[in-house]
Formats: sequence, C-alpha cells, structure tokens
Amino acid sequence: MLLHLTPFPSLAFVIATVAVSNAQALCLDRRDLDRYYRPSLEQEIKTADAIVVGTVARVQQLNEDKTDPEGWTSFIYTVRVKKILRGNTPPDIALSASNDSGGYRMSVGETHLLFLARRGAYFAVDPCGNSRDLHKDQTIVHRVTSVLQGKRDAP
Repeated sequence: MLLHLTPFPSLAFVIATVAVSNAQALCLDRRDLDRYYRPSLEQEIKTADAIVVGTVARVQQLNEDKTDPEGWTSFIYTVRVKKILRGNTPPDIALSASNDSGGYRMSVGETHLLFLARRGAYFAVDPCGNSRDLHKDQTIVHRVTSVLQGKRDAP
C-alpha cells in the first residue's frame, strides 16, 4: 500500500488503518484523534441504557444507497433477550448497526452480552465497548454482575 504523506498524520493513519482491515472498529477518541478510545467496563455499565444477554434470531441487510445496488449499508439484528442485567427491554429487540468499521457485527445463533444505547425505535451497541460474543468470553457476565452488585473485587 502506498500512502502519500499529508500535513495531517492522524488522517493518513486513519485511512491506512481502515484500508487494511474493516473487521474491527477503529476506536479513536473524538477529542484527540491521536488517541485510542475504549470505555472501561465500569464506565459502560454506568452509561448503558440497558445491559442484556441475548441471542441473535435474525439478521436483515439494508441497502439505503441506491447508487450501490449490491452494497449493504447497515444491518438490523433481531435479538431475543435471555437475561436483563440492568434496565428494561422488550423480550425481542431490534439492534441497528452500520456496515462499516463502526458497526457491531453478530451472526444468527450467537449469544452476546450487549451494552445497549437507545436510538429511537432501535438499540445500538458501541463497537469499541465491552459488548461481546459470550462464546469467546464467559467470564464477562460475572464481572458485570459483580460491578452491578457493588462488589469491589470484580476482575
């Protein structure tokens, strides 16, 4: 990959990083683009509208850009809520995610711990946050529960 150096090194870094991989979100601090952003577990627990464990029941691909008839601009996930750790949600929720490095990805049948933010009729997940596939990390639910119960020894 050939990069033309500009007077904006952080912009060149962003372009190079996005071009190399869009599999994970590019998590830069909005106030300082030279710094990475990732909320701590405690921060996200405090700021989430709801925290749930849910299983993906359906994925709907949306094409909202008519100039790209074969491209998916976003996804709507239908998630069956198995357990509410904090907040209130209906038994099935609709979660919206953009089809770019800022979208949280899931597949049908996966069970995730989700830190939810309400976005109108939909919920959203911060791809830089602590939401995750529980197949990859079983201990996170215990850690969240410990923090919610006020235990100081949560890892």
